[in-house]
Amino acid sequence: MCRSFASLCQTSTRPVNPVVIRLKTTHEAANMNFKSLRRFSLRFVIAFVALFAIAFAVLSFRHRDLHRHRVAIVELQRLGARLNMTNPKSRVIGSMDEAVGEWYHKPLAVPVAYVPQVGFDNPNLTEDDVREMVPHLKALLPLYGQNIAGESFIALDINNSPLMTPSFCAELKSQLPGCRFLGNPKSKPGPSAYSPGY
Repeated sequence: MCRSFASLCQTSTRPVNPVVIRLKTTHEAANMNFKSLRRFSLRFVIAFVALFAIAFAVLSFRHRDLHRHRVAIVELQRLGARLNMTNPKSRVIGSMDEAVGEWYHKPLAVPVAYVPQVGFDNPNLTEDDVREMVPHLKALLPLYGQNIAGESFIALDINNSPLMTPSFCAELKSQLPGCRFLGNPKSKPGPSAYSPGY
């Protein structure tokens, strides 16, 4: 037993090789650096995926709104509304086919044709036609500052419109908060000052 105790004491007091300590310290430091790098890489990947998902969702909504905007222009023309269209630089164009956008318009879902003003002076329009236009008027994307600096809205020209009585205008205003009415409503339905070439 004395030998065992003596050998234990001798073992416990045996000097440790400094090279071994240095290797262990280097190995532990490398492990710590690898773990830190792995945590950083994982956080970076999670952040990148989150940002990509947000950007994808925003672009998806923009492309959806752009599709509705284009459909609205076609449907408003079909229903008989008079559309004043411009390109993004506010130059008047006759149709969407004349609009030529920049390279970034399509991937970023930016319209190449805007409708700052819609007129209702077509004598063939009925109230049902105008009511059918309401969801399409809501779908139009306004160009910021086009009608009035610092504001975004679609102007509805009710001048010379036989349908736009005060009661009908009040009905439309409650459904179209993003539009502004230009002109005064007629006191009662009557003929429009129709000009050829409509």
